[in-house]
Amino acid sequence: MRNRELLKRIDRHLDQTDDHWASIDEELRLSREQRERHAEMFGDLRHFTRDMMRRMELVTQEHVRASTAQVQVSQEIVREIRDLREESRAQRQALLRMLDRFGPGEAPSAA
Repeated sequence: MRNRELLKRIDRHLDQTDDHWASIDEELRLSREQRERHAEMFGDLRHFTRDMMRRMELVTQEHVRASTAQVQVSQEIVREIRDLREESRAQRQALLRMLDRFGPGEAPSAA
């Protein structure tokens, strides 16, 4: 009788062990599925991030090109303003020299 009782207890433990193994197998299967979903999500995220970085790089390059062109235009405007100021000074100096030739109080004749 003792042996039968021991065998029954062993059978019960084996059944419980089988249940535990089945539970472990199920957890492993679920973990695998979750890892696969995460890998897919991270793959999508990597693709999205790479695409966004590429777009940002293109936008930045275009911004640099536009800024460089704007700086060149601004520099050209500054050069032209300086040229106009120099020309205006030269014309003013020429006009003042002409006026100095007439002397004080003399005016050119209106002939």
